[in-house]
Amino acid sequence: MRLYGLVQKYNLLKNSEKISIHNCSDIRNIYNELVSEEIKNNDPLNLPDGIFFRRKSVSVYSPHMKEIHRGISGETEIIACMEKALFILHNKSIPPLIRISVFHYLFGYIHPFYDGNGRTNRFISSYLLSKELEPLISYHLAKTIKQNISKYYKSFDYTNDTDNRGDLTGFITNFLEIILASIEALIDSLEDKIERLHYFERILLSNFKDKTDYGILHLLLQNSLFGLEPLSAREMAEMLDKSYVTINNRLKKDSIKTLLRSDIPHKYDLDLDNLKTL
Repeated sequence: MRLYGLVQKYNLLKNSEKISIHNCSDIRNIYNELVSEEIKNNDPLNLPDGIFFRRKSVSVYSPHMKEIHRGISGETEIIACMEKALFILHNKSIPPLIRISVFHYLFGYIHPFYDGNGRTNRFISSYLLSKELEPLISYHLAKTIKQNISKYYKSFDYTNDTDNRGDLTGFITNFLEIILASIEALIDSLEDKIERLHYFERILLSNFKDKTDYGILHLLLQNSLFGLEPLSAREMAEMLDKSYVTINNRLKKDSIKTLLRSDIPHKYDLDLDNLKTL
């Protein structure tokens, strides 16, 4: 069921509507939309048992079952701490990326839910970054965190250490470095995909002289390289300003059909390996 949560995440990030992140109810709504269904199916006892958050205590353990962090105890205190964290998040006197970094740490420290804290926290940061920077970066953040997971967790551990006396400088610096790494990885990925796009465009131009055939394949090529999910015939018809019947009939042509990949019924991508053989 984690795939369901992943799909929900992408759908929420693609949605151009503004997501409210101003109070505890908003945090719970995001949690409900993102992870509650999966948790309900896997372990319903891990669903929140308070008004917004958990009522009982919860701890984070290392792989060797050593307690490495204990979340804020009691929902009343969790709510109070979350409200303070949200106040910081919306404090315009603090630079946006610093606010996002601080809130990310505080959310992890508060640990408001029994399960799903990490995914909810990463989604909120991804969404906020999509508004401050570039939406594409938000899709890469969770992946970049996973690639730097040791550094990410050590940042929490270092900041949580009592000897550190609550200094967030180290965490903020590391989190900003992860954001920078995500941006650099995105740029590298886009440059590689643009190069591949030009390569495959030349193949299509050499083999498909019919404008409609080329238009369909060129659209699928772009979507295969840059899209999040395959396209249906109706979606292609709308994008190419053609009738559904026209697109559907062209997709049945042998010259096109052999280049299609359809892992989801009635949804299409381009098989780039087959395209290389032309």
